[in-house]
Amino acid sequence: AVASFPDPHHPFNPPEEVASLYDYDDVVMPSGGPQDLASRPTHYLQHFHGAWHRKGTVKPKHEGGVGESLTRERIAHTYAMVDLIDRSIGKILDTLAEENLTEDTIIIFTADHGELLGDHGLWLKGPFYYEGLVNVPLMIRIPGTTPFRSRQIISTIDIMPTLCEALGIPIPYYVDGISQLPHVADPTKAVREHCLIEYRNGYEEQDISSKAIITKQFKYVLYQTGQQELTDLVNDPKETTNLIDEEGYREVVATLKDTLLMELIGSESRLLKQIAHA
Repeated sequence: AVASFPDPHHPFNPPEEVASLYDYDDVVMPSGGPQDLASRPTHYLQHFHGAWHRKGTVKPKHEGGVGESLTRERIAHTYAMVDLIDRSIGKILDTLAEENLTEDTIIIFTADHGELLGDHGLWLKGPFYYEGLVNVPLMIRIPGTTPFRSRQIISTIDIMPTLCEALGIPIPYYVDGISQLPHVADPTKAVREHCLIEYRNGYEEQDISSKAIITKQFKYVLYQTGQQELTDLVNDPKETTNLIDEEGYREVVATLKDTLLMELIGSESRLLKQIAHA
């Protein structure tokens, strides 16, 4: 069974009775600002000014970014939307308990993407690889296992093979994900060394394709325009600087670019399965 919730999401409009519970003055303000965008590809600053669109550059909607008042309102409303999700998930868990199904049910809570939420002066989503967008929540409860907080790399495509192995179902040959069940059994065991993230250019004519490879320390992004990004997640956890032009990181970039290429080759579709020869 799947329960899907559209929020928390733009347009930041939770019901008044929940929104009123969160004071605009009490929110945690965004991390960083537009100064972090100077070393990033050009569409980052365009997005900050409200001038970026998949159809191409448009007239800026908010020169200088979104003001503090609107920022606080959006964040407070996001808190309210998360509150509603908590209440809804609670109802589901209560129902499982009432029906005595808790110990017979694997529960997964995750999301398809995050929200920039003002970090670095940016909002919503798009072809951006900041952690606020790509490091989505993932909570898994498997009856009979001991809870822990993972410190390893996990991809959303790993969910399906993990479920298959947990349920004793053969993992289909065409699956790109890797079962994380060995990690569930031993939290110190790493199943992955890196993770591939892809953004395809399928929305509008000015959209651009990009691919990213992420390790525990680095995040490398390559755009079809040739633009690149390199972020040191260990030494720059707030992602303030693109290191792609730094001399000392050339070997790191070369290694990650090779890793990205191998991931793309290895993840090509294996459907339909070849059953005939010529």
